[in-house]
Amino acid sequence: MDIQRPKIAEDFFSKLLHDTAPIEGVSTISQFWGSRLNQNHERYSLTIPEYHVQLCLNYTGHVCNGGHLQYFEAKGIDRTSDTIQALIEAKASEHADALRKAYEPLRELPQCDHFSPDEIELLDASVHDLWDHCDDLLYAADSAKSIDALLQIYLRENQQMVLVPERS
Repeated sequence: MDIQRPKIAEDFFSKLLHDTAPIEGVSTISQFWGSRLNQNHERYSLTIPEYHVQLCLNYTGHVCNGGHLQYFEAKGIDRTSDTIQALIEAKASEHADALRKAYEPLRELPQCDHFSPDEIELLDASVHDLWDHCDDLLYAADSAKSIDALLQIYLRENQQMVLVPERS
């Protein structure tokens, strides 16, 4: 059975990239690839730029709502290296640095796609302190607001690989 994918007009796509507030443009574009997103497949079945933006959105969404504790509880560490790389590609260096620091004490743990609250509680208090520090770094830099602008620029730079099925 062929899944009907939403379509986007080329002029609307261009408007989202160039003439729309970053938070609205990035959010709308990511909603279009949402119908293709499959968390069980490599890169969620997305192109590399779409995957990078999705990872950045996952990271900032969790960190802005509940800090690094919420991010690791919800996402585990399976895709943390990919997320750091995605943040670097999007030129979100403050975010990449914060995630790299927050991830450091978890590097030796087995890969997982989430941590239970009990597993989080068992982590050393210094890990929680480190995560709080990493949260503070992002909040102090007001990075949460700037990530959408960086992602919109990244999508512009890679637009030939974004929403290809939806634009054809």
